[in-house]
Amino acid sequence: MILAEKYRAGHPGRLWLFYSNRALRILPQLWMAILAEVALAFILLGFGSLPEGHWLTDLRRLFHEGHLGLLTAYITAQLSGFGVDCFFLFSLSPDLIPSLYAGKMEGFIRGWRPLPLAHAWSISCELCFYVAAPFLTRLRSWGLALVILGSALLLMALPRLTSPSFASVAGSFWFPMQFGYFVLGILSYRVYDKVRTFTPSTGLNGVRIGIVAALGLSMVFYTPLAALSHTLSQILLYGLAALAIPVLFQWSVRSKWDRSVGELSYPVYLVHITVKTALLAPWINALFGGAFQNPFVYMLTTMTISCGLSWVMLRLIDLPINQWRQSRVLKAYARRSG
Repeated sequence: MILAEKYRAGHPGRLWLFYSNRALRILPQLWMAILAEVALAFILLGFGSLPEGHWLTDLRRLFHEGHLGLLTAYITAQLSGFGVDCFFLFSLSPDLIPSLYAGKMEGFIRGWRPLPLAHAWSISCELCFYVAAPFLTRLRSWGLALVILGSALLLMALPRLTSPSFASVAGSFWFPMQFGYFVLGILSYRVYDKVRTFTPSTGLNGVRIGIVAALGLSMVFYTPLAALSHTLSQILLYGLAALAIPVLFQWSVRSKWDRSVGELSYPVYLVHITVKTALLAPWINALFGGAFQNPFVYMLTTMTISCGLSWVMLRLIDLPINQWRQSRVLKAYARRSG
């Protein structure tokens, strides 16, 4: 949708403008979240309160034991956003030598553990998709369907080509396995583009409500469906999602509440783990008398603080950058029309 409506084909510098504006949308908030996580880690280190298996402990080991190339790879991936998903495919031996993940082994740690924001692995998938998006949008719908089919076939073939343990983590985290889901978004937009100006009849409205309801039911009953057939449950879930997303978007496109929740979702995703770690710090527990040992209080406090921090990030960082991003698009249009 962004490519079709803001970065139209034929505009000079369209590709660079798209790539740079996507980077400006994603990276500044990522860097601020990394900064907050690093600051907390060094505070915990100073108080001797680093949790067991903390990423800073692992990075310090990589440095002190001379694994500088691997250390550089971790830092580069985390700061750029690219490649974070790939570290989920590896384990590190007791000597910190990487190898393909083959299940839990004594003395081995997961390859993602030295990453400050390992939970932000999906940003890598998103960035890879943005790199490919200008070329994917040139494909006809049947070509996109073939891409989805290829991703699905790879997902099904991997357990036979590799170990089940590796296939499991690759299917959950690795970008090529997620590719089909992103391409479904392009197909969903094409459906939305056809129906957004269409006034449906009462009967068709019922069909649209039925599709959304079916998606909700497939999510609620996903576990028993997957027990019957994992492949069928995946096809059903994502097929219904592709049909339901245009309907949901049309229903919510003018909702300020929906937009606000959408804007908060990214920074909350980035900072919530840092907030959770901070709330479990010994001095915080001592200050509040162990109140955060209660799971509900812990969750509610985490979400409240995460939303507050995210709002500050949006106002102080994202809003000025977003205004600049939009002005760059307007200037590109002006140059084109002039």
